Amino acid sequence: MRGRPILQVILFAAVWGMLAFPVAWVSKGGKTASIDEMPHQEANGTTWVSMRFSALPAALDLRQGERVLWQATEIDDLELEKGLPVTFDEYGAELLLAADMPDTDVAIEVRLEPDGRAPRAVTVWGRGRIDERIEFSWGSDE
Repeated sequence: MRGRPILQVILFAAVWGMLAFPVAWVSKGGKTASIDEMPHQEANGTTWVSMRFSALPAALDLRQGERVLWQATEIDDLELEKGLPVTFDEYGAELLLAADMPDTDVAIEVRLEPDGRAPRAVTVWGRGRIDERIEFSWGSDE
């Protein structure tokens, strides 16, 4: 028994039309924001930042955007701690870490402890000159 091609085409189009409607409805109308347009909330006071190293760095530079948060050249300890004015948006913070490390495999742990949020830590691995963007996220409801 043969089917009717015109009915099959109409049925096929109807099913795809029903599937396309919810997809179009969900994906319509949203404007995506670029990083520059995202709102930033200034930190109240200071955020406790600690760094641990597997080897002593020759120099260290921690920035947020163009703003220098921490620079050190004569480091004599594998652990450093300091209160810094870190800026947070609604989801977290992004820092730029630059360090001159020995030419062996090394690790740097950067930990943030802001008031009202849970502590977060990120470990960066590398050798020699390290230039790394570090993202700390908490989500919108934490």
